Amino acid sequence: MHLVTYWVFAVLLPHTCISSIEGKGKDYYFKPPRHADIPTPIGLFQDSWNKRNLARRYLIYGVIFVEGSNLRADVYVRVANLMKRLQQEQDWVLVLPPWEHLYHWKSDFHQDGIPWRIFYDVPSLRAYVRVIELETFFKETGQTQVDEVIYLQDYAGGFKGETWEDKIDEAPCLEDPGYYRDGNGTYAGFFGLDEFSAKRVRCFSVQGTADILAPLLLRKITAR
Repeated sequence: MHLVTYWVFAVLLPHTCISSIEGKGKDYYFKPPRHADIPTPIGLFQDSWNKRNLARRYLIYGVIFVEGSNLRADVYVRVANLMKRLQQEQDWVLVLPPWEHLYHWKSDFHQDGIPWRIFYDVPSLRAYVRVIELETFFKETGQTQVDEVIYLQDYAGGFKGETWEDKIDEAPCLEDPGYYRDGNGTYAGFFGLDEFSAKRVRCFSVQGTADILAPLLLRKITAR
């Protein structure tokens, strides 16, 4: 079963909008499948797709909801560079999160669940690293539940000392990440999608660039 590591990127970074969302119909909104809409996967060693992709891992990222479009696009650049590093060692796929409502978008256009292809030429993004939309992830894996959420946060008390060092440590959550337990005891509330859930949430304090996450994802976290 191919699942995913989900994490919220705490660093924030400009984008060029290549198409307008005005005038687009509701077919452009992302609508995740309900759990009942997804067929039960065939056993790993019976399903040819799973045989070919047994080692594949997926990375979904998110950004704090108050951040604007420029910073969200800049975060993508950092995540893509991290993904380039991961793909050198393992079979990773970067999953693009749907765009949620942004406060500075002052139009009446429905602003939730907008796929990346409305703003960017996704095939061009694939020229650098393998990327797919979240809806494609659901279709490819037959899953709407992920193994684990990695929530990134500052160290308690902020930077201390005179010498900067890159470091990352699992730590108690300094604030409520904003996810909630659903009726099945799993975490939900990602991207405003009740259908999307996770088995586990862990907080990590981080100080450094995106590259510091590579050893953690490659060798210390086994979620797929």
